[in-house]
Amino acid sequence: MRQTGISTQLRTLAVLAGLAFVLAGCAKDSIFGGGGELSGLACPQVAILEAPGELTRFSGGKIGEISDVRFQAKMEVTHAFCDIDEKAIFVTVDAKLGVIRGPAETTGEVDFSFFVAILNGQKEVILRQAFPIIVQFDGPKRKIEFEDSINFQIDQKKNVDPGTYTIYGGFEMTPEELEFNRRRLR
Repeated sequence: MRQTGISTQLRTLAVLAGLAFVLAGCAKDSIFGGGGELSGLACPQVAILEAPGELTRFSGGKIGEISDVRFQAKMEVTHAFCDIDEKAIFVTVDAKLGVIRGPAETTGEVDFSFFVAILNGQKEVILRQAFPIIVQFDGPKRKIEFEDSINFQIDQKKNVDPGTYTIYGGFEMTPEELEFNRRRLR
């Protein structure tokens, strides 16, 4: 049976009042015993960019023919968390990377790089770092997946909320590879 009217309003009011008491308990000089201030600080946002989040590498620059695909790679963030202290923001990003061997790959080894960029609240790049990867396929194996963690330290600036920073990741690619991805995603 669905509740409506005054009983629903009273229940909502009771939940909000309970939440207010919990938050008040954390506030400085609270009569409920809290000792710290609510900082409101949030972790930086972490995301894989859409078009550079997947890479299709072709043999000899022949973009578009499936028979010329050397490999395809895709990355995704599986978990991200941070610790914040007075001097720094420590960010750990767990990512999963999958690589599929294409019909044009005959050497058993592919190499590529992915990048991570940190932007401040004004969307200015304050750090950009590339990470080279070499993947070796054993025998007829066509797919490899692995996970890894990357750690970053961002200097804490006075009066700057860590939540204003953004961390982006993607594959380094040629302009033609990027355009191929953009057309494919439309």
